[in-house]
Amino acid sequence: MKLSQALRLTGIFLVLLIGFAFPQPIPVSLPDTASGDPGVSVTVPIVVGDLTGRNVISYQGTVTYDSNILTATGVSTAGTISGGLTIFPNIQSGQITLGTFSTDPLSGSGVLVNINFDVNAAALPGQTTPLTLQDFIFNAGDPPVTLQNGLFTVTGDPDISVNPSSHDFGDVLVGSSATQTFVVSNDGIVDLVVSATTLTGADPGEFSITAGGAPFTLAPGATQDVMVSFHPTSTGPKSATLSIQNNDPDETPFDVPLTGNGIGIPDIAVSPTSHDYGDVLVGSSASQTFVVSNEGTADLVVSATTLTGANPGEFSIVSGGAPFTLAPGATQDVVVSFNPTST
Repeated sequence: MKLSQALRLTGIFLVLLIGFAFPQPIPVSLPDTASGDPGVSVTVPIVVGDLTGRNVISYQGTVTYDSNILTATGVSTAGTISGGLTIFPNIQSGQITLGTFSTDPLSGSGVLVNINFDVNAAALPGQTTPLTLQDFIFNAGDPPVTLQNGLFTVTGDPDISVNPSSHDFGDVLVGSSATQTFVVSNDGIVDLVVSATTLTGADPGEFSITAGGAPFTLAPGATQDVMVSFHPTSTGPKSATLSIQNNDPDETPFDVPLTGNGIGIPDIAVSPTSHDYGDVLVGSSASQTFVVSNEGTADLVVSATTLTGANPGEFSIVSGGAPFTLAPGATQDVVVSFNPTST
Protein backbone atom coordinates (compact mmCIF):
# COMPACT_ATOMS: atom_id res chain seq x y z
CA MET A 1 0.00 0.00 0.00
CA LYS A 2 1.34 3.38 -0.91
CA LEU A 3 1.96 5.94 1.83
CA SER A 4 -0.55 8.41 0.35
CA GLN A 5 -3.28 5.76 0.30
CA ALA A 6 -2.48 4.79 3.86
CA LEU A 7 -2.72 8.41 4.98
CA ARG A 8 -6.07 8.87 3.25
CA LEU A 9 -7.46 5.72 4.88
CA THR A 10 -6.14 6.85 8.23
CA GLY A 11 -7.84 10.23 7.79
CA ILE A 12 -11.13 8.58 6.95
CA PHE A 13 -10.76 6.32 9.98
CA LEU A 14 -10.06 9.32 12.21
CA VAL A 15 -13.10 11.21 10.89
CA LEU A 16 -15.28 8.16 11.49
CA LEU A 17 -13.78 7.71 14.93
CA ILE A 18 -14.35 11.36 15.85
CA GLY A 19 -17.89 11.26 14.52
CA PHE A 20 -18.60 8.16 16.56
CA ALA A 21 -16.94 9.37 19.71
CA PHE A 22 -18.37 12.90 19.60
CA PRO A 23 -21.99 12.80 18.33
CA GLN A 24 -23.58 16.09 17.37
CA PRO A 25 -25.39 17.67 20.36
CA ILE A 26 -29.09 18.39 20.19
CA PRO A 27 -30.04 22.04 20.73
CA VAL A 28 -32.54 22.65 23.52
CA SER A 29 -33.85 26.20 23.90
CA LEU A 30 -36.32 28.48 25.60
CA PRO A 31 -37.68 31.51 23.71
CA ASP A 32 -36.28 34.96 24.41
CA THR A 33 -39.51 36.59 23.22
CA ALA A 34 -41.95 35.08 25.71
CA SER A 35 -44.33 37.68 27.14
CA GLY A 36 -47.66 38.22 28.85
CA ASP A 37 -49.76 40.73 30.75
CA PRO A 38 -50.09 40.72 34.54
CA GLY A 39 -52.81 38.37 35.74
CA VAL A 40 -52.93 36.17 32.63
CA SER A 41 -51.81 32.59 31.96
CA VAL A 42 -49.10 31.93 29.37
CA THR A 43 -47.37 28.95 27.79
CA VAL A 44 -43.61 28.80 27.27
CA PRO A 45 -42.27 26.02 25.00
CA ILE A 46 -39.06 24.04 25.33
CA VAL A 47 -37.88 23.60 21.73
CA VAL A 48 -35.48 20.86 20.60
CA GLY A 49 -33.64 19.89 17.45
CA ASP A 50 -34.31 16.69 15.54
CA LEU A 51 -34.53 13.64 17.81
CA THR A 52 -35.10 11.18 15.00
CA GLY A 53 -32.70 8.26 15.17
CA ARG A 54 -31.07 9.49 18.38
CA ASN A 55 -32.76 6.84 20.55
CA VAL A 56 -34.12 9.37 23.03
CA ILE A 57 -36.48 7.62 25.44
CA SER A 58 -36.28 9.98 28.42
CA TYR A 59 -35.38 13.50 29.45
CA GLN A 60 -35.26 15.60 32.55
CA GLY A 61 -34.27 19.11 33.53
CA THR A 62 -35.13 22.24 35.48
CA VAL A 63 -36.28 25.68 34.38
CA THR A 64 -35.70 28.55 36.79
CA TYR A 65 -37.31 32.00 36.75
CA ASP A 66 -38.11 34.98 38.97
CA SER A 67 -40.99 34.01 41.25
CA ASN A 68 -41.90 37.67 41.68
CA ILE A 69 -42.93 37.70 38.04
CA LEU A 70 -43.99 34.13 37.16
CA THR A 71 -45.59 31.17 38.90
CA ALA A 72 -45.33 27.78 37.21
CA THR A 73 -48.61 25.84 37.22
CA GLY A 74 -47.72 22.71 35.26
CA VAL A 75 -46.94 21.37 31.82
CA SER A 76 -48.89 20.42 28.70
CA THR A 77 -47.92 17.93 26.02
CA ALA A 78 -50.79 18.21 23.53
CA GLY A 79 -49.40 18.80 20.05
CA THR A 80 -45.78 18.40 21.18
CA ILE A 81 -43.10 15.75 20.66
CA SER A 82 -44.01 14.50 24.14
CA GLY A 83 -47.68 14.12 23.21
CA GLY A 84 -49.22 11.17 24.99
CA LEU A 85 -46.52 10.95 27.66
CA THR A 86 -47.16 11.53 31.33
CA ILE A 87 -44.96 14.16 32.91
CA PHE A 88 -44.79 14.73 36.64
CA PRO A 89 -43.47 18.25 37.27
CA ASN A 90 -41.96 19.22 40.56
CA ILE A 91 -42.84 22.86 41.16
CA GLN A 92 -41.08 24.98 43.73
CA SER A 93 -40.76 28.71 44.14
CA GLY A 94 -38.82 30.01 41.15
CA GLN A 95 -38.30 26.67 39.44
CA ILE A 96 -40.02 23.73 37.80
CA THR A 97 -38.36 20.35 37.29
CA LEU A 98 -39.80 17.95 34.76
CA GLY A 99 -39.00 14.54 33.39
CA THR A 100 -40.58 11.62 31.59
CA PHE A 101 -39.87 8.19 30.11
CA SER A 102 -41.11 6.63 26.88
CA THR A 103 -41.05 3.02 25.75
CA ASP A 104 -40.60 4.22 22.17
CA PRO A 105 -37.87 6.63 21.07
CA LEU A 106 -38.99 10.20 20.52
CA SER A 107 -38.65 11.63 17.03
CA GLY A 108 -38.96 14.89 15.18
CA SER A 109 -38.03 18.46 16.06
CA GLY A 110 -39.97 21.37 17.50
CA VAL A 111 -41.77 21.81 20.81
CA LEU A 112 -40.74 19.12 23.25
CA VAL A 113 -43.13 20.23 25.99
CA ASN A 114 -44.97 23.39 27.07
CA ILE A 115 -44.56 24.89 30.52
CA ASN A 116 -47.60 26.72 31.88
CA PHE A 117 -47.15 29.90 33.91
CA ASP A 118 -49.31 32.51 35.57
CA VAL A 119 -48.00 36.05 35.26
CA ASN A 120 -48.23 37.53 38.74
CA ALA A 121 -50.85 40.27 39.01
CA ALA A 122 -48.37 42.53 40.82
CA ALA A 123 -45.81 42.29 38.01
CA LEU A 124 -45.17 45.55 36.21
CA PRO A 125 -45.05 46.01 32.43
CA GLY A 126 -41.44 46.10 31.30
CA GLN A 127 -40.16 43.76 33.98
CA THR A 128 -38.21 40.74 32.73
CA THR A 129 -37.02 37.42 34.09
CA PRO A 130 -34.46 35.03 32.63
CA LEU A 131 -35.75 31.56 31.78
CA THR A 132 -32.81 29.31 32.58
CA LEU A 133 -32.38 25.64 31.65
CA GLN A 134 -30.46 23.70 34.27
CA ASP A 135 -29.25 20.08 34.30
CA PHE A 136 -31.21 19.19 31.18
CA ILE A 137 -30.27 15.80 29.72
CA PHE A 138 -31.63 13.18 27.35
CA ASN A 139 -31.47 9.58 28.59
CA ALA A 140 -28.48 9.46 30.94
CA GLY A 141 -26.65 12.19 29.07
CA ASP A 142 -26.50 10.68 25.61
CA PRO A 143 -27.06 12.27 23.15
CA PRO A 144 -25.50 15.49 24.44
CA VAL A 145 -27.30 18.82 24.38
CA THR A 146 -26.55 22.48 23.88
CA LEU A 147 -28.72 24.74 26.00
CA GLN A 148 -30.06 28.18 25.12
CA ASN A 149 -31.79 30.13 27.84
CA GLY A 150 -34.74 32.42 27.29
CA LEU A 151 -36.30 35.64 28.52
CA PHE A 152 -39.81 36.54 29.63
CA THR A 153 -41.07 40.13 29.46
CA VAL A 154 -44.12 41.48 31.25
CA THR A 155 -46.26 43.35 28.76
CA GLY A 156 -49.31 45.56 29.07
CA ASP A 157 -51.51 47.90 27.11
CA PRO A 158 -53.69 50.89 27.83
CA ASP A 159 -57.41 50.31 27.36
CA ILE A 160 -59.56 53.32 26.48
CA SER A 161 -63.25 53.61 27.29
CA VAL A 162 -65.59 56.58 26.90
CA ASN A 163 -68.87 57.13 28.73
CA PRO A 164 -71.27 57.72 27.13
CA SER A 165 -70.01 56.09 23.96
CA SER A 166 -72.45 58.14 21.85
CA HIS A 167 -74.85 61.01 22.47
CA ASP A 168 -77.94 62.58 20.92
CA PHE A 169 -78.30 66.22 21.99
CA GLY A 170 -81.94 66.18 20.91
CA ASP A 171 -83.74 69.35 19.87
CA VAL A 172 -81.71 72.52 20.40
CA LEU A 173 -82.84 76.00 19.37
CA VAL A 174 -80.85 77.60 16.60
CA GLY A 175 -78.54 80.15 18.17
CA SER A 176 -78.40 78.41 21.54
CA SER A 177 -76.33 75.42 22.70
CA ALA A 178 -76.34 72.23 24.76
CA THR A 179 -73.34 70.58 26.42
CA GLN A 180 -72.44 66.96 27.19
CA THR A 181 -69.55 65.64 29.29
CA PHE A 182 -67.75 62.53 28.03
CA VAL A 183 -65.62 60.65 30.58
CA VAL A 184 -62.49 59.16 29.03
CA SER A 185 -61.06 56.33 31.18
CA ASN A 186 -57.94 54.19 31.09
CA ASP A 187 -58.96 50.64 32.00
CA GLY A 188 -55.54 49.26 31.05
CA ILE A 189 -52.32 48.71 32.98
CA VAL A 190 -50.03 51.26 31.32
CA ASP A 191 -50.45 54.96 30.59
CA LEU A 192 -53.05 55.96 28.02
CA VAL A 193 -51.72 58.78 25.85
CA VAL A 194 -54.42 60.79 24.07
CA SER A 195 -52.70 62.78 21.37
CA ALA A 196 -55.68 64.41 19.62
CA THR A 197 -59.41 65.01 20.05
CA THR A 198 -61.10 66.20 16.88
CA LEU A 199 -64.57 66.58 15.43
CA THR A 200 -65.22 64.96 12.08
CA GLY A 201 -68.21 63.80 10.06
CA ALA A 202 -71.02 65.55 8.29
CA ASP A 203 -71.45 68.66 10.46
CA PRO A 204 -68.36 69.21 12.65
CA GLY A 205 -68.90 72.97 12.64
CA GLU A 206 -72.18 72.53 14.53
CA PHE A 207 -70.29 71.06 17.51
CA SER A 208 -67.22 72.11 19.49
CA ILE A 209 -64.91 70.72 22.18
CA THR A 210 -65.22 73.25 24.98
CA ALA A 211 -62.99 71.68 27.67
CA GLY A 212 -60.74 68.71 28.40
CA GLY A 213 -59.44 68.15 24.88
CA ALA A 214 -56.11 66.53 24.00
CA PRO A 215 -53.27 66.22 24.56
CA PHE A 216 -53.45 64.45 27.92
CA THR A 217 -52.12 61.28 29.55
CA LEU A 218 -54.10 59.00 31.87
CA ALA A 219 -52.44 56.66 34.32
CA PRO A 220 -54.13 53.27 34.81
CA GLY A 221 -57.53 53.88 36.41
CA ALA A 222 -57.51 57.62 35.76
CA THR A 223 -60.21 59.60 33.92
CA GLN A 224 -60.57 62.84 31.99
CA ASP A 225 -63.73 64.85 31.31
CA VAL A 226 -64.09 66.05 27.73
CA MET A 227 -66.93 68.51 27.18
CA VAL A 228 -68.62 68.89 23.80
CA SER A 229 -71.31 71.43 22.91
CA PHE A 230 -73.90 71.38 20.15
CA HIS A 231 -74.74 74.85 18.83
CA PRO A 232 -76.82 74.57 15.65
CA THR A 233 -76.64 77.44 13.22
CA SER A 234 -79.56 76.21 11.14
CA THR A 235 -82.53 73.95 11.54
CA GLY A 236 -82.54 70.24 10.83
CA PRO A 237 -80.65 67.12 11.91
CA LYS A 238 -76.90 67.43 12.47
CA SER A 239 -74.22 64.79 13.05
CA ALA A 240 -70.51 64.59 13.79
CA THR A 241 -67.96 62.29 15.40
CA LEU A 242 -65.75 62.96 18.40
CA SER A 243 -62.56 61.20 17.30
CA ILE A 244 -60.03 60.40 20.05
CA GLN A 245 -56.52 59.47 18.87
CA ASN A 246 -54.70 57.39 21.47
CA ASN A 247 -52.17 54.59 22.02
CA ASP A 248 -54.63 51.78 22.76
CA PRO A 249 -53.45 49.28 20.14
CA ASP A 250 -56.91 48.06 19.16
CA GLU A 251 -59.09 51.14 19.71
CA THR A 252 -57.57 54.11 17.96
CA PRO A 253 -59.12 56.30 17.01
CA PHE A 254 -61.97 55.85 19.48
CA ASP A 255 -64.99 57.36 17.73
CA VAL A 256 -67.99 58.76 19.61
CA PRO A 257 -71.02 59.43 17.37
CA LEU A 258 -72.79 62.76 17.99
CA THR A 259 -76.23 63.77 16.77
CA GLY A 260 -78.61 66.66 17.37
CA ASN A 261 -81.47 68.53 15.79
CA GLY A 262 -81.48 72.26 15.27
CA ILE A 263 -84.92 73.76 15.73
CA GLY A 264 -86.03 77.30 15.06
CA ILE A 265 -88.25 79.69 17.02
CA PRO A 266 -91.12 81.73 15.58
CA ASP A 267 -90.98 85.50 15.99
CA ILE A 268 -94.24 87.42 15.52
CA ALA A 269 -94.39 90.96 14.30
CA VAL A 270 -97.50 93.09 13.58
CA SER A 271 -97.60 96.27 11.54
CA PRO A 272 -98.87 98.67 12.58
CA THR A 273 -98.50 97.83 16.25
CA SER A 274 -101.39 100.15 17.14
CA HIS A 275 -103.99 102.25 15.30
CA ASP A 276 -106.23 105.23 15.93
CA TYR A 277 -109.28 105.21 13.66
CA GLY A 278 -109.96 108.89 14.39
CA ASP A 279 -113.47 110.30 14.04
CA VAL A 280 -115.97 107.87 12.60
CA LEU A 281 -119.69 108.62 12.23
CA VAL A 282 -122.01 106.56 14.37
CA GLY A 283 -123.56 103.94 12.16
CA SER A 284 -120.67 103.89 9.72
CA SER A 285 -117.30 102.12 9.89
CA ALA A 286 -113.61 102.37 9.12
CA SER A 287 -111.20 99.53 8.42
CA GLN A 288 -107.51 98.95 9.05
CA THR A 289 -105.29 96.12 7.78
CA PHE A 290 -102.76 94.70 10.24
CA VAL A 291 -99.93 92.69 8.69
CA VAL A 292 -98.89 89.75 10.86
CA SER A 293 -95.36 88.51 9.99
CA ASN A 294 -93.20 85.60 11.08
CA GLU A 295 -89.63 86.84 11.43
CA GLY A 296 -88.44 83.69 13.16
CA THR A 297 -86.95 80.39 11.98
CA ALA A 298 -89.86 78.09 12.77
CA ASP A 299 -93.54 78.05 11.87
CA LEU A 300 -95.65 80.64 13.66
CA VAL A 301 -98.97 79.15 14.70
CA VAL A 302 -101.66 81.73 15.40
CA SER A 303 -104.42 79.94 17.24
CA ALA A 304 -106.79 82.83 18.06
CA THR A 305 -107.42 86.50 17.25
CA THR A 306 -109.88 88.15 19.65
CA LEU A 307 -111.02 91.64 20.63
CA THR A 308 -110.82 92.62 24.27
CA GLY A 309 -110.73 95.77 26.36
CA ALA A 310 -113.33 98.43 27.24
CA ASN A 311 -115.39 98.43 24.01
CA PRO A 312 -114.74 95.22 22.04
CA GLY A 313 -118.27 95.38 20.59
CA GLU A 314 -117.42 98.60 18.74
CA PHE A 315 -114.79 96.75 16.67
CA SER A 316 -114.84 93.57 14.56
CA ILE A 317 -112.38 91.31 12.79
CA VAL A 318 -113.48 91.46 9.21
CA SER A 319 -111.04 89.00 7.59
CA GLY A 320 -107.82 87.13 8.09
CA GLY A 321 -108.52 86.03 11.64
CA ALA A 322 -107.12 82.90 13.28
CA PRO A 323 -106.42 80.12 13.07
CA PHE A 324 -103.54 80.29 10.60
CA THR A 325 -99.91 79.22 10.36
CA LEU A 326 -97.09 81.29 8.93
CA ALA A 327 -93.85 79.78 7.71
CA PRO A 328 -90.66 81.75 8.40
CA GLY A 329 -90.88 85.00 6.40
CA ALA A 330 -94.59 84.66 5.62
CA THR A 331 -97.31 87.26 6.36
CA GLN A 332 -101.05 87.37 6.94
CA ASP A 333 -103.40 90.36 6.58
CA VAL A 334 -105.89 90.75 9.41
CA VAL A 335 -108.55 93.39 8.73
CA VAL A 336 -110.25 95.04 11.70
CA SER A 337 -113.11 97.54 11.41
CA PHE A 338 -114.31 100.22 13.81
CA ASN A 339 -118.06 100.62 13.70
CA PRO A 340 -119.22 102.89 16.55
CA THR A 341 -122.80 102.53 17.80
CA SER A 342 -122.78 105.61 20.01
CA THR A 343 -120.91 108.85 20.43
